[in-house]
Amino acid sequence: MEVFYTYFNKPGSSDFTRLKELFEYSLKKHNPKLKITAHVSEYPAERKPSERSAHLENIHKLKIWNEKVQKARGALLLVDCDLLILDDLSEIQKYDADIVFTDRDMKFSTIRFNAGVIFVRPTKEAKQFFQKWCDISENDFDIENDFWKQICRQAKGATQSTLTYMVDNNICQNTKLKFIPCDIWNCAAADWSRFSDKTKILHVKSELRKWFLMRATEQQMEEKYNGHLINILNKYEAELHGNR
Repeated sequence: MEVFYTYFNKPGSSDFTRLKELFEYSLKKHNPKLKITAHVSEYPAERKPSERSAHLENIHKLKIWNEKVQKARGALLLVDCDLLILDDLSEIQKYDADIVFTDRDMKFSTIRFNAGVIFVRPTKEAKQFFQKWCDISENDFDIENDFWKQICRQAKGATQSTLTYMVDNNICQNTKLKFIPCDIWNCAAADWSRFSDKTKILHVKSELRKWFLMRATEQQMEEKYNGHLINILNKYEAELHGNR
């Protein structure tokens, strides 16, 4: 299995460089034998003045991931680089599916999917799904359109909106999809309250990212922002710099 991620080379991205270095360290610590490929990309140009930068990033990242999937011969783990890896990830290969996504019960959040961790077996069906997902995201998604605006209000983000649309409408129905829990495989803001010793991936987003980049301690963080998680991040970063 190859781990593949995209990193945008843009001005003022030093904070994200810090997250990327922590991600790479934690990944290699728990998965020393995995092949890791980083794709450095220039920041995407605006397609239209109204388009949010986050949507541009998501669509451009999906385009890069799709190109990787179309050429792939072996299993891929496509990931964001604002992750902290806490365990061996090889178990994700056990699932009998073309593509494995992370999702959560809607009782915890209106955001069903988080597209920051995706396992792919490069079957014909998986490649068809990714191509269709990329096409819809690039050509059809428009945040100014009321149809997409309504989906995006819940799904958050361009590619999570188009993924929701594809799943809900059973597009590429021959592709075998599997959905595994975010609180274990992609523990983002909506899942932090369910973080446990079973969690394999912590997604460093929103308030947790802000506090980490401010070099906060647990005592400085408000309880609602899960201060214990900052201790874990700080511990890994101390290990990273101690090993240099």
